[in-house]
Amino acid sequence: ILFFQNILTKILKIFVDIADAFHRFIDEETWKYETEMGDAIINAFLYECDSENDPPYVREFPETTNDTKSCDALQFADQFQFIMRNLSPERLKIIIKWERKMENEMSSLIRARDFELDRMYRKCEQAVNASVTKDDRMLPESGQHLSRLNEQIREISKNYAEQIRTLTSRQRQFYRNMIKSLYEHDKFPAEAESALSGDLISVKRPLPSASSLDAVKTKANFSLDESFTIYLGNFSFYSLKIFSL
Repeated sequence: ILFFQNILTKILKIFVDIADAFHRFIDEETWKYETEMGDAIINAFLYECDSENDPPYVREFPETTNDTKSCDALQFADQFQFIMRNLSPERLKIIIKWERKMENEMSSLIRARDFELDRMYRKCEQAVNASVTKDDRMLPESGQHLSRLNEQIREISKNYAEQIRTLTSRQRQFYRNMIKSLYEHDKFPAEAESALSGDLISVKRPLPSASSLDAVKTKANFSLDESFTIYLGNFSFYSLKIFSL
């Protein structure tokens, strides 16, 4: 009897080790996937100009058309630098409010993912603990139950990874179009102001005329250098962060 008890104890320890290894595997794979996805999105954000390959839901807010050849040549980084340097404080506050709104959307989705995965981890732990009876007998169906739990965790991780990717793409495209609309037309897209109408107090703001903005544009010397990062940090603390999730 002692011999069989020792065997069962070793088997139980194996299941516990498997559960621990599985937890580490999920954490490492999740971190690896999100890191690779974030790097890819940042590269696309900085270097891609063509959004035709984006799915329809990404193009929820259509890009505005260019009026001049100089606007056609400008990249998002150049437009962003111009906006940060010349936009009124009131409008900068609206941009920051949009960034906070997007951050809240992403944070809510990540919290939901973490809650679901934590719930499944607890189920796995309970399944491991319940795999041996009080008299140290192994339950034959415990292995199948653990396999089903593992499959559910993989499905949950895959589902939320896709949701995060979709939300990130939509937020990125919306933000680019908002900056582009401010640069080219000196106004927010209609969708941007209407979506925040319930969250914002109406702000009366003096705005520079289109001619004055055009005059500033002709004098601006655009270049993608360290100042781009400075403006991201000072005025747009979240606009780059969302692309690394």
